Amino acid sequence: MPYLHTMYSYEELSTSRLALRRLRTDDLQAIFALRSDEAVCRYIDRPVIQHADEAAAFIERIVNGYANNDIYYWALTPKEGQDLIGTICLWNFSADGTVAEVGYEMLPMHHGKGYMHEALAAISQYCFNTLGLTAIEAFTHHANTASRQLLERNGFILCEGRVDPDVTANVIYKKGR
Repeated sequence: MPYLHTMYSYEELSTSRLALRRLRTDDLQAIFALRSDEAVCRYIDRPVIQHADEAAAFIERIVNGYANNDIYYWALTPKEGQDLIGTICLWNFSADGTVAEVGYEMLPMHHGKGYMHEALAAISQYCFNTLGLTAIEAFTHHANTASRQLLERNGFILCEGRVDPDVTANVIYKKGR
């Protein structure tokens, strides 16, 4: 069965305060700042990037993912500007295309302002209303209380007893239609 998400083109979205747009090559410095920030990467099982060329390679992978319908990746920017303050993505689609994983990160200076809550609500609507997904999953470190609270405020439920085979410190949340 083909992936359901390939039937739709990538859409830019918005909330009351944010524009969710495609990642661009001119986001290089912001992506470098985001993916090299120790606080952002604290609970994410990936190496902190050290050089701008690593950020450029990451942007290239995302742009290729757009072309292949492998990923939906949005740069989060305030509506009044184009500077990237965070990102949110859908990826790791199930074989039948009905479930996707959501991932997100935000520069620390923008934490606690409700931006990611807005972005996650918009992405959830997009998943269910446009892509026709039946569920969204989120994998987050068990000690990342801010992420866990964000997910719970957005209607995600902890999957008791389910384990992330790749990162055992993660807990899994799920939101269905």
